Amino acid sequence: MCPQVRVVSSTPVRPNLNKYSHYSKDPQIRQREQAREKAHEYAKQFSQEHGGKDPLAMLFENPKFKIKIVNGTKLRQKGVDFVFGGHHYVYKFIPKWEIWIEKAVPVTERKAIIVHEIEEYHKMEKGMSYPKAHAIANKKERKFRVVNTTKIRTNPSDPQSDAKSISFKEFSKKYIVLFHGGPENISEGKLKRHARKGYDQGGIFFTPEIELAKQYASTPWEGGKGKVHTVLVKQDKIFDPRKPSDVSKLKKKIGKTYVVDDDEAEFTQQEFDHLFTSPGNIDWNTFDEDVFKSFGYDGVIVTERSSHYGEGKHLYTYVLFEGGKESPHWFVPSGTTLESFFNEK
Repeated sequence: MCPQVRVVSSTPVRPNLNKYSHYSKDPQIRQREQAREKAHEYAKQFSQEHGGKDPLAMLFENPKFKIKIVNGTKLRQKGVDFVFGGHHYVYKFIPKWEIWIEKAVPVTERKAIIVHEIEEYHKMEKGMSYPKAHAIANKKERKFRVVNTTKIRTNPSDPQSDAKSISFKEFSKKYIVLFHGGPENISEGKLKRHARKGYDQGGIFFTPEIELAKQYASTPWEGGKGKVHTVLVKQDKIFDPRKPSDVSKLKKKIGKTYVVDDDEAEFTQQEFDHLFTSPGNIDWNTFDEDVFKSFGYDGVIVTERSSHYGEGKHLYTYVLFEGGKESPHWFVPSGTTLESFFNEK
């Protein structure tokens, strides 16, 4: 018999919550921050347990397993009750050691479904009933989703390399020069989450408006004065509510699941409608970090002040959900433009 393929080998040790004392004192905000931190720790432990290997690649270590993408509509037209994915022990017409995935399932969702089906296959192969095997597979799938929606990228794009390999038109779609108002000295050359003790607003922030950045630079900062920094930001995975194409893509996610506090939730029409305060605008009270991260976005553009509120001008903040050395932002000299950075190659 072929050896089992294990996606997660053991139950992670739950972290000590005392370490989160530096987070917000607001109970609801604190609970969400602690949950996100636990998810990051689960992801880190998963990576250590498996030597940094891609979880999906592990599924193919067993040469007898085959993953097939099939036309679910045609199967159902033949009277087969097949939805999303399956294997031999649920659908006898599927050969052993094969997992069938419906081609209508988005590519971004297939890995999680494969993890579910593999786990369920092995449990039922040993004689476990479908309800019990399905429940265990659901837990494995949720854990996999937590790991893959909270894990910080290990190889962000290098703008200098991109400037040498793509056209300026392509480069300008991928990057943007923005401003950040903050402390004069930035540790290790990267902005981090939770930079101010006891409070975090859901990301790190940039703006195309230098005057708005100056307002934040003028506020008191620990350890010194403030400064307006010029920053190159990777924008191709930042959700832009002003773009109909981005809104349309997000709307297609209605009915899909996303991960929140290491559990699953359904993205509903009501939640979609709630995100937008008006056409083209998302504000601090409506945007949900968990939704956008689960659907593959690095950040979101939030309306800081809108003509809709009588201010006479739209001001926007670009929010990146992850900070630290792998976050897709780079400090550049004051006065740098996108064109001047590109031409320095």
